[in-house]
Amino acid sequence: MQYYCLIQSTGDDIGKASSQIKGMKDGYNLYADNSVWKLPLFEKPKIEPNFNALQLNNSAKLTDIIIPTGLISKTGFFLSEKVKDILKDFILPNHIYYKAVVIHKNKVYDNFYWIQFTQEMSDTIDYENSVFDLKRAFGWQNWTDVESNPKFKNTFELIEFDKMQSSMNQIMPSKLSLIKNGFDIYGFRYFAIACP
Repeated sequence: MQYYCLIQSTGDDIGKASSQIKGMKDGYNLYADNSVWKLPLFEKPKIEPNFNALQLNNSAKLTDIIIPTGLISKTGFFLSEKVKDILKDFILPNHIYYKAVVIHKNKVYDNFYWIQFTQEMSDTIDYENSVFDLKRAFGWQNWTDVESNPKFKNTFELIEFDKMQSSMNQIMPSKLSLIKNGFDIYGFRYFAIACP
């Protein structure tokens, strides 16, 4: 089976902005208990998160999927009601939808949601048949090789290896094999997937 990556775009498909998102709207308290900054990784939040409102750059395009890299942890993404309806036909890991508001060019769109994945998927990896690399970030989406093909037998070994790395280093699979379990979307806590 072939899978595709959902990543934040910086290309022409999102407009002339270098990033589609500007941040949360003016006056949003990022330090509040219900802030998007307080979203747990792959868990149900203890209190209802405040998704009012994500502000897009004016020179960006409004899209049906918005990946807020750098603003919110990699545990979900914003999606339009249209995409939410499409996802009903797919098998997803445990998740929760929250109503969200998006602002673009001073227009308020209240037909968006945040999908919060509450199930981390590292236990679905076939480590024996997967290949990983250790890369270092040097600028926006630019990576250089640090170590090629570190070996892991299981998620615990991957976590222990990750703990010893600099915050600039990132484990990335160059080939990811999964144990068949029938999901159509996967999310991983301990590494990033670099997509061409």
